[in-house]
Amino acid sequence: MALSPKQAADLIVFEGGKALAGNLSRYSFEWGKFSVDLNRYIREKVKEEGPVAGKFKRVFLYWTLWSEAIECAHKKKRGRRINNQHFESVVQQLEEMKGEFNETA
Repeated sequence: MALSPKQAADLIVFEGGKALAGNLSRYSFEWGKFSVDLNRYIREKVKEEGPVAGKFKRVFLYWTLWSEAIECAHKKKRGRRINNQHFESVVQQLEEMKGEFNETA
């Protein structure tokens, strides 16, 4: 796997969309497998240092927020109580970060 920060962010959006459509938990096998592989890749890129490492730190945060949003959506769809303010805050942060990766190659 050789991804730029933008490609990694796009992959997170794609896989996150599948998880939301399938009402998956962040603890599901599907999201878990993707997350483990992505986590390893991001950690390797951060260790390399330099300007790209900083961008991958932001991708890591983006991926973490997606995981939180997936879990909140999963719980809400199953009728479990969630902190709506927290859920809205996570979604807002994702929206704010979305354009950030369009500028990275």
